[in-house]
Amino acid sequence: MEEVRANRILLKAATVVGYRFGEQGRRFPHEIEGVWDGFMKLVEDGGIKPVIYKEKYVGLESIPRAMEDLKARKIWGRAVITIDERGDVEGKAKL
Repeated sequence: MEEVRANRILLKAATVVGYRFGEQGRRFPHEIEGVWDGFMKLVEDGGIKPVIYKEKYVGLESIPRAMEDLKARKIWGRAVITIDERGDVEGKAKL
């Protein structure tokens, strides 16, 4: 669950709406395809963009550090671990 301070919502005069996608799917399974199609259109049109954490994690050896950063709540958004497609991660390891 996200923790949002109410004062920020009030100061920005924002509206907060909760939505449980899983519950909606259980109650109204026939509506899921339309909801999903609408969501994907927003993504494709650039209306929704994932927040990527600024630090770079390169190679499989960076997974423990990424997990520790996640545990320590240093990461906001998504942590992305990049693995070189050739199998050579900056000359350090062969996959």
